[in-house]
Amino acid sequence: MVETESSTQHPRVLRGALLRKTAMMLITAALACAVLAGCAGGGQDASSQQSQPASASTSQDASGAQASASQAAEGQGGAAGQSSAPMAEAVASLDQAAASANAFLLSQGGIGAGDAISGASWYLPGESETDWYVIFSDRAGLGQPDPAYLSELQSYVEGAYQTSDLLGRASGTEWHRIAMAVRAAGGDPTSFGADAQGNPINLVADGAYNYVGAEELSYQGSNALVYAILCVKGGGYDWPAEARYSEDAIVSELLSCQNEAGAFGLSPGGESVDVTAMALQALAFYYGEANDASRAALSEETVTQIDGAVERAVTYLSSAQNADGCYDMEGVYSSDTCSQVVLALCALGIDPAADERFAKEGGNLADALLAFRNADGGFASTMQTPGSPDGSNIMATRQAGCAAVALQLLQQNGNGNFFDFGNGLKDGMQKAA
Repeated sequence: MVETESSTQHPRVLRGALLRKTAMMLITAALACAVLAGCAGGGQDASSQQSQPASASTSQDASGAQASASQAAEGQGGAAGQSSAPMAEAVASLDQAAASANAFLLSQGGIGAGDAISGASWYLPGESETDWYVIFSDRAGLGQPDPAYLSELQSYVEGAYQTSDLLGRASGTEWHRIAMAVRAAGGDPTSFGADAQGNPINLVADGAYNYVGAEELSYQGSNALVYAILCVKGGGYDWPAEARYSEDAIVSELLSCQNEAGAFGLSPGGESVDVTAMALQALAFYYGEANDASRAALSEETVTQIDGAVERAVTYLSSAQNADGCYDMEGVYSSDTCSQVVLALCALGIDPAADERFAKEGGNLADALLAFRNADGGFASTMQTPGSPDGSNIMATRQAGCAAVALQLLQQNGNGNFFDFGNGLKDGMQKAA
């Protein structure tokens, strides 16, 4: 997912970065555009993905599992970074993939199933990897995080609100991610601590419809518009009629970022598979007659554009998929892109494992994503040739885990929108067999 890093560096963040230098070395390559390092949902940078087909290095955090990496990966012979199965014959089940992804993420933090996440090397409330973990954990039905997480996150937010930069003067996605993490942890992001004047902090309002940054909300590009929608609509919050940015204005501006080919970019005229997939995740809240309640807040002109825009974008994503069922950029396969497209299709009610538009000669999209899974339970971000994924990557694994949960949501109850917090797995994330 796309999240642009905040340029604001508070002393606490700098200290945390030093303490976690070793862990961060594993993920810096994927921090091109961490949407949640200053946002609510994903963590990939789309700024360098304006050509098609594009492969994004994402930094969405998603983890939480009950099985060890070795148990979850049982049956996948070969060393980490290798796979004996071709892309069209991915052997891992969806449940195993989600559980093993979680176990890998915990192991990368130096903890195991059942341990407090505060013991993980990547634990630091207010930063992307921790906040995304909490979001994933909630969506996967793994229960609440450490009780200290909310209080520590509140301390971080209150400390940031003592400065003129707040959570980032040019990065609305910082608010979006933290607001979603607060909700996922059982808190109230519309009243989360107090600012320098003692007023309640409303992360949803400040980051979305009443954005308080020095720049326009769209300064980060369309990804900020996407996550503003995901934050408000996914959380089930009202969009005030008197808001600085009306719901119609945000949706309309996002639609303006689609080109004639059906692709979305960070700005009008751009083109990126990943950004297109992200835009669809937001537009899913307005797509079709089933979302008439949301569409009622929009102008007639905007409503008439939505369904056609969604259909053209889906067609574009299908045409950008290669014969292996995967997505690539200059011959390098990308699991991050596969994850984003899976999330988009599931949000629209389209099964990427069954829909004929995403079933190519070499396999379907779900097969393609599972082919990036390594014997250590994690997912590689890239793969040079089918069947030989590179080493597992923390952020690619988080994103793949979220995609697996979205597909489970779709299969269980027909609503596969990962960011719809009112929709959950019936029995939590299934355990690895």
